[in-house]
Amino acid sequence: MPNVLLVEDNPVNQKVAAGLLKQIGILADIANDGLEGIQAFRRKPYDLIIMDCQMPRLDGWECTRAVRKLEASSGGGRRVPIVALTAQALPGDREKCLSSGMDDYLTKPVDADLFLKAVQAHLAGTAVVPSPTATGATTGPSASVATAPVAPAGPSPILDPVVVAKIRSYGDDALGDVYGTLKEELPGRRNQMSNALALGDLKTLATIAHAVKGGTGTLGCRDLHLRCADLERLARSNDLAGCQALWPGLDGSLTATIAALAALLAP
Repeated sequence: MPNVLLVEDNPVNQKVAAGLLKQIGILADIANDGLEGIQAFRRKPYDLIIMDCQMPRLDGWECTRAVRKLEASSGGGRRVPIVALTAQALPGDREKCLSSGMDDYLTKPVDADLFLKAVQAHLAGTAVVPSPTATGATTGPSASVATAPVAPAGPSPILDPVVVAKIRSYGDDALGDVYGTLKEELPGRRNQMSNALALGDLKTLATIAHAVKGGTGTLGCRDLHLRCADLERLARSNDLAGCQALWPGLDGSLTATIAALAALLAP
């Protein structure tokens, strides 16, 4: 069995990625941030590292640079493939991933099929690795790159039934485990965002909105995911008034999502 390290701070995304890997017979080690990722890499050789980008304490880009330095200092010539997980799909973000020493990148929300194809390709050594050109662009899109989510034309569903069915297919306990984690997490996240908004702390607001955006997008909570994406964008633009105007709708979406999760998980 290949040794795979998942470096991801979001508990929901941890469970989803680990569940996907389990489908192909891989029991991944999990590090909760970049510092834990470096510690894990020092302890054990890995065949593949899946690396989130935005994490507390040490982000994925810095963690990747540290891993590459450790590899170079060892003198063994071994280079473990590192696949980024990023919530962005902009050319500058792709370049940042590749220039830090990553070999590939996948965008969030995670697409199960693309995720598994990328993992299998890198473990087999058959992945087409993009490389930066002199102009900062890449030689071409990686086969494993997912496109950014696009808002549907009509109202977004509270829970996407297709995604729910996919999570259910991971195993008998997967639905309760993954959606249960999100259900337990959302009330605390709501309080954190509300407090940050009341204090005008847009940096914290953006960070929490980003975390909720990631987990809800992966699990098909489309309405809440899209509203959190808007809140994060406004917070990062220092638009306090915009955030305040957006909050009542997002708060209502939180209420509806928590209720939908409770109904889904009811015995």
